Amino acid sequence: MRVISSQNFTDEQIVEEKKKQLIDEEKISLPVLHVEDDIFILTDGHHRLEAAKELGIEISFYEVEKHETFVGSDATPDEIYEAFWDNGDYRDVMTGDFVW
Repeated sequence: MRVISSQNFTDEQIVEEKKKQLIDEEKISLPVLHVEDDIFILTDGHHRLEAAKELGIEISFYEVEKHETFVGSDATPDEIYEAFWDNGDYRDVMTGDFVW
């Protein structure tokens, strides 16, 4: 599973707040949407992800259905990429490597 996002802006103040909320957690689980093949888009929790990474908390992902997001169940991969595009190129959320 490769989890990607195009949200490249991180507000450090929000990350610090999330770190305070997560300080006693051992694991977090974040929502992803399957796009194609082994590619999933992180749909929420970008700042929690960064906070968990900084704290060394285990991170897992759970799949949400298309109807739970703002794309239709018949959306094509290109429509999903467009719908979730934020402010930068898509990158792997765990490594920071750009996808394309």
